[in-house]
Amino acid sequence: MATIVIVEADFAIRMLLAEWLIADGYTVDLFSHLTATGGALVSADLLIVDLPSPRLQQGTPLAEMNSTRPGLAAIGLSTSLSRSLGGDSAISRSLGLACVLAKPCERLELLGAVRDVLGQRRA
Repeated sequence: MATIVIVEADFAIRMLLAEWLIADGYTVDLFSHLTATGGALVSADLLIVDLPSPRLQQGTPLAEMNSTRPGLAAIGLSTSLSRSLGGDSAISRSLGLACVLAKPCERLELLGAVRDVLGQRRA
């Protein structure tokens, strides 16, 4: 099964996301900050990353990750959104994300997004 790296500052949310993904059969690596992921991104199939303010993310570690590991699929999570955004949204495209989920999201929404992104990468 795929390896997913979760970068989420909030411990409780990080653990809940990991619980959902592990129960669905994924291998999960957890980090509180993107800059701490080190070599974990090399073997990752997907990155799930907290975006405190998605409209202000350019020039941040996410942009650096996109330049060092281009092609790594990523899903953003943000509390500043009132609804989730697909990959065709301006924010998702500008950040190189497959989608941005409004946080908190439901378990099935997260798992559906993960399956969609990983399925697209295998197709």
